[in-house]
Amino acid sequence: MNHEDEGAEANTLAHDEIVAADDITDNNERLVEYVCRIKKVATVVGRKTMKEQGDFQEMDNANQRQKWLEDFTAALSKNQDFTRLSRDIMDSIVERFDLVKADNFKRSATRSAGHCLAVLLRLAGT
Repeated sequence: MNHEDEGAEANTLAHDEIVAADDITDNNERLVEYVCRIKKVATVVGRKTMKEQGDFQEMDNANQRQKWLEDFTAALSKNQDFTRLSRDIMDSIVERFDLVKADNFKRSATRSAGHCLAVLLRLAGT
């Protein structure tokens, strides 16, 4: 989305829904930082898992791939950097949701941290 699109969209938003340019910049910087941290953790844990299980990309057997992913997820849960990263991302999400004004809004954890990281990695193109 370019700045003209943002301006057009801003005209359709309520005043309290408009995100300031500084906030957009801060959010983008935070996302870039998270993606870099995600890639770093995924690389470290992926290399460890690859050393123990072999290269995921070279596995033809679905059961082997499933085992590899399970081991990768287990290793993530033991990694302190991943724990800190997960906590930082969740704190950022909570901060954003704290801005939402809704009487009946309820927060609940519906996915595992490993699943969330896998989605973020897919979005990051790794």
